Amino acid sequence: MDAITEPRDAKTGRMADSPLAPVKIVAPRGTGRAALVKKARLMAEERGIYVVRTGPIDSLTADGCLYADLADGLRRRPSRTAKKSVASPPLERVLKALVRQRPLALLVDDAMGCDPRPLGELLCMCQEIITYQYPLMLLLAGTPRIDQTLGRADASFIFRARNLQVNALAPAATREALRKPFIDNGAKFKPKALELMAGMAGGYPLFIQIVGYWAWEEMMAAKSDEVDEQMVRRAKAQIQRERDEFYQLVYGEMKRNVGLLDHARFVMKLLKLNRGRVADDMITETLAERFDKDAEERALEAFHKLVDYGFIWSRGGEIEAGIPSFFNYCDAKDKKTARLRRPGKKK
Repeated sequence: MDAITEPRDAKTGRMADSPLAPVKIVAPRGTGRAALVKKARLMAEERGIYVVRTGPIDSLTADGCLYADLADGLRRRPSRTAKKSVASPPLERVLKALVRQRPLALLVDDAMGCDPRPLGELLCMCQEIITYQYPLMLLLAGTPRIDQTLGRADASFIFRARNLQVNALAPAATREALRKPFIDNGAKFKPKALELMAGMAGGYPLFIQIVGYWAWEEMMAAKSDEVDEQMVRRAKAQIQRERDEFYQLVYGEMKRNVGLLDHARFVMKLLKLNRGRVADDMITETLAERFDKDAEERALEAFHKLVDYGFIWSRGGEIEAGIPSFFNYCDAKDKKTARLRRPGKKK
């Protein structure tokens, strides 16, 4: 990011060094994508970079939010007394004028929800600006469905971006993520308390936040500056309640996608039969066998949806269970449904 704040050619406004490659953050829900985008914004603002953060893009016209935010960054703007009949310049012109004047960080969050056509147009503009070495940092963030959206946007060059895949944290990183906020605020841990918290979080960033919050609440209630195992155990019910609420939310959304839960159960069984990990193509090939028509296309669509919901995710070219313990939650839901549907015994 520092690269786009370096001195530039006074006449052209171009960077002396190589341009900054676009960055793509791919993260299933609950893995801290929004926090990463927020951090990128803060880092850019600390460096004096003009930041435009936007959600899903559906228009590049002058009456859109993206246009207004970019135009606000121009140091030399048309007079407010100008006649309203004068047409606004196209967004491409505004964008190019802006990066000639000052460094720009363009952060597109929830990019998987963008309209492919205007997104493709915007990305082509950005690619040209970056190629000509103007100071632009482009960041795209979304769930794994972002790649489908980018494919429909006909922006294949963006797949050469710096790719940041976010999944669960490793055990050591989980402990550090839990430990640091407490230590930074003068708190300590009894032996094994941190390990117990890490086990409850399962490396999942959303669960790390939940565990940390309720452990802190228990510590405050005890008027202590040290977390012990008993505090963590007392927090367990609240932690589980919030986890179940999240599971219910995801399960409900999957249920509204007709047939998706059946595919999820099939994939769950496939993973269990293969010690929890299988190759990406094995999932799509076996899913395709479940369809009569357009099998390959429909299997790929089901696969992407399961990844997008965090039911499964990819690590090193292989697929494994996604959200920690979500398989167990789905199993429990299925068993409960089966019991409710079971006819009663005759007396």
